[in-house]
Amino acid sequence: MAAKRAELYHSLATMMASGLPVLKAVELATRTAPGRMRPAFRHMRAAAEEGRTLGEVMAAHREAFSPLEVLVVQAGETSGR
Repeated sequence: MAAKRAELYHSLATMMASGLPVLKAVELATRTAPGRMRPAFRHMRAAAEEGRTLGEVMAAHREAFSPLEVLVVQAGETSGR
């Protein structure tokens, strides 16, 4: 499971680094998200369209994301990286 998570995050980073909009990257990542992450990613995309941050949505899905994952995403959102 850890390897699939790492692959998913790597794919997201690659898509966004290449200029793909965050919403599109999350939509594409949803297709390959493992287990409990898939419904969370679906919700993440919908909530982001409403103006919520990815970090906010991830924090609401504690069953799918660890506190570390949430903090890393929130730090990236804050720093713009």
